[in-house]
Amino acid sequence: MEHNCSHIKELVLNLVYGVENFYSGQQRIKQIDTSLENNIIREVDILNEYVPQRQTYLHIEVHKQHVPNLCGYHASFNLLQGINALKQKKTPEFQNMVAFWSYVRQIQNFLREYSRKSRKDLTAWPWREEDLNHGDFERTYLQVMINHQIFKNTFADEIFNNIKYTVFYDDVFFQYGNIVNGSYEKEALQAKIDKFLSIKATPNHHILFGLMLGVTNHWVSFIALKNEYGTKFYLMDSRNRDYMKWNEQEMLEFLNQENIERQKRGQPKWNQFYLDLYTQGMKDIQLLNILIVSWLTGQTKIDSYCSNQRISVFLNPLLQDFIQMNTQEFFKLQINNQSIAELNQGVIMWADQYRETIYHFVSSQFKDITQQNKNVFLKAYQLLEACISYQIQKKELTGQYQQRSLSCLKMLEKIKTRL
Repeated sequence: MEHNCSHIKELVLNLVYGVENFYSGQQRIKQIDTSLENNIIREVDILNEYVPQRQTYLHIEVHKQHVPNLCGYHASFNLLQGINALKQKKTPEFQNMVAFWSYVRQIQNFLREYSRKSRKDLTAWPWREEDLNHGDFERTYLQVMINHQIFKNTFADEIFNNIKYTVFYDDVFFQYGNIVNGSYEKEALQAKIDKFLSIKATPNHHILFGLMLGVTNHWVSFIALKNEYGTKFYLMDSRNRDYMKWNEQEMLEFLNQENIERQKRGQPKWNQFYLDLYTQGMKDIQLLNILIVSWLTGQTKIDSYCSNQRISVFLNPLLQDFIQMNTQEFFKLQINNQSIAELNQGVIMWADQYRETIYHFVSSQFKDITQQNKNVFLKAYQLLEACISYQIQKKELTGQYQQRSLSCLKMLEKIKTRL
């Protein structure tokens, strides 16, 4: 009954949405979905440290999500529609509500059949009926869905209209600025990216790369099409929200306004936890889109980003928490008796608390550290060295604490020689 109500709510909301669009621009409705590119929310321009050679991606308007927990179904539906539309040169059914709900039912039935055949515990999460019908779209479901025939057909290499299509598929999981895929998964993804980059596109050979992106609290999908003219990128997000260029202030303004609307609808306000979560989710989607474009144009590699994230794990707290400076202030810092006298306790405390983190970093493989991170690291090394010397001279650093601080300095020395 509850799920039927969700369908009714979805139907009503889509009817309202359609009427509003009709009266705001009938011509726009006539043009919807005539091709993958005819209904663009924004062409997002990228030029930054990750993409030094300018690129763009197209943020495509799709069927808007109204029912909670269904973003994974929306994202996978949009990915399948987009890949097939590009392969077969046909109109995608992004806005087709009937096609979407038919797809949801098809996948839920497939998951239900899988759980029974594989003898999953049907009384335990995530295989209970309530999970399959009303729960979040779990990563486990995605791993199973890939074996459905519709996925196998979509991601198969095929020939349409005398054009050969080589198709790659993978997924990326991203939270709070970190790629949370396992090490083997990241290696496999990079191998596919390298293969994508190595294949030369011709008028008769196009290459597609489809990605499911599980980002913080949301699922979106992303497609790259490489042909003889270059590579185009498409983002599909069921929120249909034009936020890919928002700064943090604009995100907060939107969320605060949304909180007001929620109260008008009789819904509870989001508390600070959810406000922070949704803000971070938007930031993460913005960043991951940039990273994917960077990887699929060969401008950076996954390992490079991960290495820089790992070194930031212990560098950022030094600036933000222990000496309370931003990067520019840190670069301008003069290491002299006065600054050492003011900062030495915080710096020594940082070295002691992050010694294990530094140990794990120096024990790992890292590459392509950015120049800014190199500069921050070298300044941190010099500052720690000066602070240790200062405290030893003052006889404030002795015994075990002195040994631990010197041990940390030696580990930083090893990193320094490898940068």
